[in-house]
Amino acid sequence: MPARCRGFCHRNKSLHRSALAIALARAMLCMPVVLSAVLLPIESDAQTFGPGTLPPIDLNGGTALIVGNTTVNATAGTHAVRVRGGGTMTIDTQQPPSGAIILTAGNGNALFADGGTVFVPNGLNLFTTGGNAIVVNGGSQVDIAAGQFNITGVGDAVVAISGGVANVSNATVNSRATATANISNAHGFIAESGGRVSLSGINQLNMSAFNAVAFGASGANSVVSSATQPLVAMSGIGSLGIYVHDGGQVFMPAGTTITMNGTNSVGVSVDNTTVAAGTLGSGLTINFTNASPTQAGGTGVVTLNGGVVTLDSFNVAGIGAGAGAWSRPGTTITLTGSSNINIASTTNPTFYNLLTNNLASVDGPVGSAFGVVSGLPIAGLKSQGSIFSTGTTVTVSSPNGRGGYAEVNTGTAILDITNNTITTTGTDSAGLFAGDNGAITGRDSRITTRGGGAAMALVNFVAPAFIDLTSSQVTATGADTIGLYSANRTTGLVNQAALTGGSMTSEYVAILGNGPLDVTVDGGASVSSPNYLMYSQALATPFAQPSIVQLFADDATLSGAAGANAGATANMTLHNGSHWTGQAYYLTNGTLDATSIWTVPTDSILTATLTNAGRVEFTVPQNGAFKELWTRDYAGTGGTLAINTFLGPDNSPSDKLVLYNGGNASGAGFLEVANTDGAGDVTVANGILVVQAIEGATTSGDLLALAAPVIAGPY
Repeated sequence: MPARCRGFCHRNKSLHRSALAIALARAMLCMPVVLSAVLLPIESDAQTFGPGTLPPIDLNGGTALIVGNTTVNATAGTHAVRVRGGGTMTIDTQQPPSGAIILTAGNGNALFADGGTVFVPNGLNLFTTGGNAIVVNGGSQVDIAAGQFNITGVGDAVVAISGGVANVSNATVNSRATATANISNAHGFIAESGGRVSLSGINQLNMSAFNAVAFGASGANSVVSSATQPLVAMSGIGSLGIYVHDGGQVFMPAGTTITMNGTNSVGVSVDNTTVAAGTLGSGLTINFTNASPTQAGGTGVVTLNGGVVTLDSFNVAGIGAGAGAWSRPGTTITLTGSSNINIASTTNPTFYNLLTNNLASVDGPVGSAFGVVSGLPIAGLKSQGSIFSTGTTVTVSSPNGRGGYAEVNTGTAILDITNNTITTTGTDSAGLFAGDNGAITGRDSRITTRGGGAAMALVNFVAPAFIDLTSSQVTATGADTIGLYSANRTTGLVNQAALTGGSMTSEYVAILGNGPLDVTVDGGASVSSPNYLMYSQALATPFAQPSIVQLFADDATLSGAAGANAGATANMTLHNGSHWTGQAYYLTNGTLDATSIWTVPTDSILTATLTNAGRVEFTVPQNGAFKELWTRDYAGTGGTLAINTFLGPDNSPSDKLVLYNGGNASGAGFLEVANTDGAGDVTVANGILVVQAIEGATTSGDLLALAAPVIAGPY
C-alpha cells in the first residue's frame, strides 16, 4: 500500500466502516487521480450539510457530507468550505437530494483543504471573484472529478502547496480574471513548495488573465502531471503555458497542444530548473494565433537563470510566433527528434521571469510576480546561452528574421545544429546569424535564404563571431542575397567562417566582408556564384579598421569573381588540389600551391602579388577575345602559366601576363602555349608578346621556360 494511503488509514482507524467502505476509500486514495465518479458510503455519524443555501462551512476534524442541490456562499475573505484538523469532507451531487453543488467565494478560497481530505466524485461548481477555487495545503488531499471552475477575479483554479495533493479529472476551468500587470495571477493548475497536482481525463483550461500560467510548478518536489492531453486556450496578453521554477516539474503526455491567442505570450518557461527528456512529452506544440504590429511576438520555449530543458519533436506555429527556442545566458536547450518551428511575427519576441519566490500562495494573488524582457531579433533558434538542435526544421518568414542566432555580451553563445533544415524568406533575413561572442557549428544541415539578406551572417561590435559548417548545403537566392556576410567592427580581432565538405551557392555574392574575416573552405567543399565569389568592402566611417578578407581553399572548388574596393584587401590561397574559376577584380594577393589551379575566364587584375607554384590557365578565347592578367608582382615558384595564342606572325594576339606599377616578376616557372587557329608563320622582330612589363615594372631573364615545344604548321 502506498505510504500516502497507509497514513490516511492510520489517521482514521477510529472510524467504523464496513469492509466495502474501507475498500472503496482506499481505492480512491491510492489512485493518482479520480478516474470516474464513485458513490462513497458515508459514516452514519457524519455531519450533513444541505440542501439549500448555506453560509461558509469550516470542518475541524471528523467527517462531513455536502449533499446535492446545495449552495455555499462566502463573502469578503472567508473560505466557502474549509477542511482542517484531519477532517474528511465528501461533496457529492448524487447524495439525495441529487443536484448541483455550488461553492462561491470572494477573496477567500472556494474549497480549502488545510490539513484535511476532500472527495468530490460527481462534479462541483466553483465560483470565485478574488480568491483561489481550490487550495490543498500542508499534507492535505483533494480528489475532484468533473469540476467546473469559474473565476472572474485574480485567483487560481487549483493550488497544491507545502505537500498538498490534488487529483483532478475532467475539469473545466473558465478564468475570465481581471488580473493586471500589478497582479500577474489567475493561474490554472499550480504546484507550489512541494505540492502535487495530478490530472487525468479531459481537462479544459480557458484563460484570459495577464501573465496567467496554465501549468506551473515552483520549488523542489513540486509536480504537476497530466496523464492525458489537456485542452488549453489562453487569450490573455503575456500568457504563460508552462512555467517551472526552482526545481519544480510539469509532466505532459505526448502530443499536447497549448494555444496562445494573446500576444506577448510564452509557451514553456524553464527557470532555475532542469527538465529532462520526455518530461513534457514528445510533440509538444505551442500555437500562437495572434499577431500585432505593436505587441511583441510569442516565444515557444525560454530557459533562464540556469535553466536546462530537453524537448523531443517540439513544434512552434502560428502568425504570432517571434521565437522558437530562446536560451538565456548560462542556460541550455536541447531539441531532438523532428522539431518544427515556424516563425512569422513582425515584432520581436518576449519572455517573463518570476520576480517572487513562488507562483502561488494560500492567501490568493501574488502581487507583481513577473518581469518582462523582450528584444530583437526574431529568430527560430535564439541562443544567448546554448542550443543543441538535431533534426529541426526552421522556417522564418518575418522581415529581419533569423533562422539560427547566437550572440551574448559576455561568455559565449553556442548554437550547435545537426541535420537541421533552416529556411528564411523575409526581407533582410539570415539563415544563420552570429553576433558578438556568437559561435555556430553545424553538420549535415541545409541553410536557405531568399529575398535579400544573407544565408549566413557574422555581425559584431565588441567581440568576434564564428560559423563552422560540415557536410552542409548553404543556398542564397535572389538578386541581393549574400551567401556569407561579415561586418566585423571589433578592432584587432578576426571573424571566422569554415565550410568543410558540402556547398555554398549565391546568385549575388558568395562571400562579402567588411572588416577582418578569415574563411576556410576545405574537405571537398564547393563555393560558387555567377557574380562574385568573394568581395572585400572597406568599412564606412566611424569604423576605421581595415577590411581584410582572406579565403583559404584546401581541396575545394571555387567559382566566381574575387576582389576588393578601394581601401580594402582580399587575399586568396589555393591549396591541396583546389580549383578556382573566376575573374580577379582588384584581388590583392593570390597564392597557388603545386597542386592547385586557377582558371582565368576574363581579364583580371591583382593589386599586389600572384604567387604561382601550381597552374594559372586561361580559358579558350571566345570570338577572338584573348585575355590579360595584370599583377604588380609575379612570384614564379615552379608553377605553370598556360596561355592561348594565335600562332602567326609578329604581334599575333595572345593571352598575356602584364606587370605594372613598378612591380617585378621573379623566380622560375613554365609557359604552356596552346594554339587557337594560327597556321604558323615566321617571326622576324619581337615575336608574339606573352609577358609585358609597363609603368616601371621589371622581369627576370629566367622567369618562364617553355613547358613543351610550340608547333603550328611547319613551324
